[in-house]
Amino acid sequence: MTQENTGDSLITPRFVAIVILVLLILVIVVQNTEVVTFRLFFWSVSMSQIILIPLMLLIGFVVGLLTQAHLSRRRDKRLRHVTTPML
Repeated sequence: MTQENTGDSLITPRFVAIVILVLLILVIVVQNTEVVTFRLFFWSVSMSQIILIPLMLLIGFVVGLLTQAHLSRRRDKRLRHVTTPML
C-alpha cells in the first residue's frame, strides 16, 4: 500500500521555520548561563542569563501582540468611520 499525498503534510515551510527558530533560541539560552546584572533606572537585578533571555523574549512578544492589537483596533475604527454612510 502507498500513501497518497493529500496536501495535509505536517512539514510545511512555516513548521520548518518555527522548529529552526526554537532550536536557535534553545542554543542561545543554554550557552548563556552566567550571572549578569540587569540595570533599569534605579533598579538593579542580578540573575542568570538563562532566565533573563527567555524573560526578555516573552516581554518582547507580549509588547508586539499588544501593539498589533492596538494598531488593528485603530485601523478598524478608522475604516468604520470612513465607510459609515451619512443620512
